[in-house]
Amino acid sequence: MVQVNQHDLEFILRQIKIAEANSVAHSGNNARALTNIWVDELGNVVSEGTPGSTLAISAEHVPYGLRTVDGSFNNLGAGRENWGAVDQPFLDLLGDEWRATDGDTFQRWRRLNRVWDAVVSST
Repeated sequence: MVQVNQHDLEFILRQIKIAEANSVAHSGNNARALTNIWVDELGNVVSEGTPGSTLAISAEHVPYGLRTVDGSFNNLGAGRENWGAVDQPFLDLLGDEWRATDGDTFQRWRRLNRVWDAVVSST
């Protein structure tokens, strides 16, 4: 059975508040970057400059906030707002073949199947 304490509940509520601010951050006159959402000590969204306020998402790599269903704005790096989003091209950097150091080539799916088999057999 899972046990949830007060800190867990406060953390979850804070994530929900960031998600609510996220829905506003992409719309209308209130549009702003997710990394520019300010909160008070209870996680309530406040204006920048409010005494005691801090950034809700202090850096692009922190695990705060909830993810969007379509994947947009899940990556907060500059120019990466749509990485992993639905209907975005996925760049294939390796091509259809890999070449082993001994000169042998093999199809990617065969390599991935071997990796998967190794993972499954080790568990």
